[in-house]
Amino acid sequence: HLLLLETIYDNLGIDVKKYIAIDFYSFIKIVDAINGITIDIDQTEIAACNACIQELNILDGSNENDSLIESSGEQVVTGKQALGYSRIRMIGNADYERTSRQREVLTAIINKIQSMNIYELAKLVKVLLPEITTNLSKNDIISLTSLALDIKAYKIIQNRIPIEGENVHITDFTLDIRQFNELVYGK
Repeated sequence: HLLLLETIYDNLGIDVKKYIAIDFYSFIKIVDAINGITIDIDQTEIAACNACIQELNILDGSNENDSLIESSGEQVVTGKQALGYSRIRMIGNADYERTSRQREVLTAIINKIQSMNIYELAKLVKVLLPEITTNLSKNDIISLTSLALDIKAYKIIQNRIPIEGENVHITDFTLDIRQFNELVYGK
């Protein structure tokens, strides 16, 4: 995680002090712990999504055809399906649409968590804690969990780098850094 933090600092000038990270398997467990999320899957995305799911199935020793997406449209997906959907890269505008799908999935997860009551949140925290890698102290985590009731008031703001209109190969990092700071810090 140190290399990632250095990369963020070197490219964007953002000095991340504290982090929480999860891997693919933790992501699956978290989405399953909230009983899935609702995603609208386009017909053109099914084959690529299923290829990602099949790869995960092979890696975790499941039946290769377990949990495949069978139809398009809005549907509640499992953790494995949500991860497969998030990893689609070759449909549409390549990586731009992949990051859009990832933001869509994260927004759906946050929206689902925001709809939970205190008992459901407490149950979720028990699932989440063993699944994360972090440099937060126990006291930091306790402080954050005490804010759980306030999660309903959080407004989701999203963006991407490179910013809309830029080409990934020709990026104006000065502009990106300025827009990021305006978005996140209001300056």
